[in-house]
Amino acid sequence: MLEAAQAGCALVLSDIPTHRELWGGAAIFVPAHDADAFAAVIRDVLGDANERHQLGQLARASAARYTPERLARGMAEIYARLAAAPAEPLQLVGVT
Repeated sequence: MLEAAQAGCALVLSDIPTHRELWGGAAIFVPAHDADAFAAVIRDVLGDANERHQLGQLARASAARYTPERLARGMAEIYARLAAAPAEPLQLVGVT
């Protein structure tokens, strides 16, 4: 999906929270598991060059946020927080 957005492709995605969080404002969302809705939206986007271009530009702009450097920085911050947190004792469930 990221590669498609970087290439300026219009995004038609399942309407799930993760997709909304990552691509809100840059994609058309369709109910998950609704093949007819996906087909209809894709047909509409294919038939409208202006909409397709606009969605592609929005997707490309959103994709620009996801750089390897930003990912590495974010992961390093997570690891640093985990390393600084006090260790909690391991609790095994169902062990007597």
